[in-house]
Amino acid sequence: MVNILRTLLAVFLLGLCPALDAKTPPVQEVLAGGQGAVLFQLSNDFPTVFPGALIPQISVIPSGSDGKTVYFLEGSSNGFRTTRSYLGALPPGRYRFVDFQAVDCKMLCADPALPAPMDMPEFEISTGRVRYLGTIALAMLSNSYSTNPNAFRNYWSWNHRPEAKEAKHMLGAYPALSSFAASLDSGWHGTETATAEMSRIQMKARSYGMLGATDFGEDGFYFSSHNGMIKRYRPGGALELLDTGHDLMVTSVRELAGGHLFTTGEAGMLRYSADGGMTWVDRSEGLPFGLTTNAVVIGDDEVAFTLQKNEAVSLYRGKASGGEWRKIGDFPLVFATWTGLPGAQPELFHHNGTLVLTLPSRKLAVIDLASGTSELRDPPGSIALTKLSGDGVLRCSCAKTIAVSPYESRDYGKTWTPAAFSRFLGLPEFHDAQNGFSYQGAVFSTKKTGLSFTRDGGKTWDLTNYPELSQAWWQPAYSRNGKVLMLYSISFFGQTALQVVKTSVDGGKSWQRLTGPVRWPNAPPSARPTGPSPVPNAVPPIGPPSPPPPPPGQPPRL
Repeated sequence: MVNILRTLLAVFLLGLCPALDAKTPPVQEVLAGGQGAVLFQLSNDFPTVFPGALIPQISVIPSGSDGKTVYFLEGSSNGFRTTRSYLGALPPGRYRFVDFQAVDCKMLCADPALPAPMDMPEFEISTGRVRYLGTIALAMLSNSYSTNPNAFRNYWSWNHRPEAKEAKHMLGAYPALSSFAASLDSGWHGTETATAEMSRIQMKARSYGMLGATDFGEDGFYFSSHNGMIKRYRPGGALELLDTGHDLMVTSVRELAGGHLFTTGEAGMLRYSADGGMTWVDRSEGLPFGLTTNAVVIGDDEVAFTLQKNEAVSLYRGKASGGEWRKIGDFPLVFATWTGLPGAQPELFHHNGTLVLTLPSRKLAVIDLASGTSELRDPPGSIALTKLSGDGVLRCSCAKTIAVSPYESRDYGKTWTPAAFSRFLGLPEFHDAQNGFSYQGAVFSTKKTGLSFTRDGGKTWDLTNYPELSQAWWQPAYSRNGKVLMLYSISFFGQTALQVVKTSVDGGKSWQRLTGPVRWPNAPPSARPTGPSPVPNAVPPIGPPSPPPPPPGQPPRL
């Protein structure tokens, strides 16, 4: 709580506090004048429900100094979802990190809010050159169901020698510095510590995210995650981790014919695997820098996805396995203060040769893949969430006035009618035209919290009360064959930094929490000790234990 209050107070007082040292001017203006610059990403592996939150400053000081001269580095979210890119001009010399949540004033900064780890190396800045440090990864984990900061432990990792190709790619976040692509230095000062590689491996194994569930075969699910990782699971098997070969957030994953895989990611990180995720190839070439996400399958080896950059979202299509990407079109991505909902992000759906792209400012783009033509259409209000079911029904949670209510369209958004279900019911998932289910939450009544099922296309709904579901906000999903039901959510009340997943194989009568075992089939050789799990020093379960079975005659607890 102290850190939260400090952060909020800092926001108000930031401009009132006497600066220790003036912020550096734009990098492109000072590189030619004798200074250098540092470039890196900070990936915080912690639940972020809405992107675009306050971006903290990061402070550095000259090595061996008295600490009175402090330089503050500003972050950017351009091309990222939860990761932040940092670029700052510095005089030539050697530096070390001090605080990763720095406040540029004397009043509140007696001690660092998020101090750099003791073993973090220093870095060297040279005249007229940009020093690239790669991705600094942070995981904040807790084994207790508590918001007490003392219950959390911070884990860090970094790559001592990031590749020059990666450095050039990440410079794409700053178009004004494109002329300095030949003036890049990569890596930290000194030699790598003996524990650095294991820290990177553990960071990937700890990736909390299990987001954006998509099909894994007939009865399983793929999830995107942080640190370049994806996960897959089917009931009765292990939770498997797969490393796609980079260190940023994977934003979507799709399985194609033959078990081939395609993923999108932050900073335009596209990857393709022809062997079920064991090895990956880079498919980012030829794309501008930006946030790629929302992958959908439109053919046996063909995908479409979005690329967000500044105030526009571009739509691309092409072969997942190779070849050039073809732009379908550009669409406005301007959040409307009075008509949009905070946190709303574009979503992309495919149905029978038609793409539907939602836009935050009360718009839908409907694209015919055969002709390439597109049309902007109006939803019934500001879009909070949208789903397109297999029978072509488009449903949205939209705010026509202040309240968010459900609506349905059977012509891809030309006309809309109010949905038959309650606004307190989360936007349902339908397996077919008749069968669907969803989470229902009531803020002030756990008696009305639980799961609702329909077997008549949404005309009527049956609620089963599960009070425990009030501890999180849940998303429903069906497996491809409809035999496995799943709930997945971030348990935000406990801030446990672990995605909660539950599955049912009996139509929702009983539910099982996903607890493991955990396997990492394409882990590096150093992370493959003998034993049943290739994950080194397996991360202990995070969050509250599973509740006991219910007394006879009561519904099963989740």
